[in-house]
Amino acid sequence: MNMIIDFINNPGTALERMMAVKSRVANITSDHLNGNWEYVRRQILWAGGLKHLPISILGQGYLNDCSV
Repeated sequence: MNMIIDFINNPGTALERMMAVKSRVANITSDHLNGNWEYVRRQILWAGGLKHLPISILGQGYLNDCSV
């Protein structure tokens, strides 16, 4: 069974988000990944569809980490 067909036949799945992430990842160049860590981290978060939350307080639902 083709996984893409399952996504298409089952609305409400994360297909659109997954395709958007794949598109953003494809646009990241080695230059984006060879800068200082703060810049690189923001590029990775952006590609994964995540936000950089610099004012979040540790221990209040934000762990300052992700599994992108």
